[in-house]
Amino acid sequence: MFRKLAVTVMGLSLIVVSVGLLENEANAGCATIAGKRVCAAWITGSNDDTITVNGIGNNPGQILAAVGGTVSPGGNNPNCNETSSNFPTEADNCGVQGVAFCVNPASNSPHANGQPFTLDAVLEGTALFASCVKNGKCTGTISLDATSEQVTCINPNWELKTFTATKYKGKSAHCSTSWNVNADPPQCINGGEVRILVELCSIDPSLVKSTGGQSIPCTPLQ
Repeated sequence: MFRKLAVTVMGLSLIVVSVGLLENEANAGCATIAGKRVCAAWITGSNDDTITVNGIGNNPGQILAAVGGTVSPGGNNPNCNETSSNFPTEADNCGVQGVAFCVNPASNSPHANGQPFTLDAVLEGTALFASCVKNGKCTGTISLDATSEQVTCINPNWELKTFTATKYKGKSAHCSTSWNVNADPPQCINGGEVRILVELCSIDPSLVKSTGGQSIPCTPLQ
C-alpha cells in the first residue's frame, strides 16, 4: 500500500468584509465541535474539500482533509464500517470505491475514460486557511488525488488523469496549531485544539465527470 500525502501551503489573508468567500454552505455538512462550527463541502475531480471553521480568531492554525475507505478486506474491521465515525488508518487497508479516469497518450485525445476502481489507501493533505473574515470565520480548500502507483488503468499503456472517490469516509479536521503529518493518523501538536468532522460521502459514479466540479452529498457520522 502506498500512502498519499498532499501538502498544500496557502497564504493566509485577513478579509474585513464578508463578500467574496467561495463557501457554499447549502452543499456543506456542518457540526459544532469543541464550541466551533465546522463545515465541509466535497466536490469531484481531485476530491476537493472546502473546510470552514467559525470563530477561531487571529491564530487560525491548520486544516486537514482525508479520504478513507468503507470496504473492509476481512469484512469485520470497524474502522471501515460506513456507519461508524472511526476514520481508517493506512494499516486498516480499507478500500475506497471510486472512478479512475485514464487517457490514451498515443491517440493525442483529451478524452478520459472512466473505470470503477477500489483504492486501498488513505488520501490526506493539509493546508493553511486561504481566507478569514473579521469575525474569525476561516475557509480553505484541499485537493486530494491518487497517484499512478496507487491506481492502475484498465489498459496498462494508458495514463492516469485523476481518481474520484464515489463512496468514502471524508475527514475534515482543524488543528489550532499544526499537524504532524508523519504520524498515522496525523496528530495535532504543541497542545493544539483539534476538531474532526467525519462524514459518509456518496455520489452516483455515472454522474462523475473527468473534469470534476460535481458536489458530493455527505452525512456526518456520530
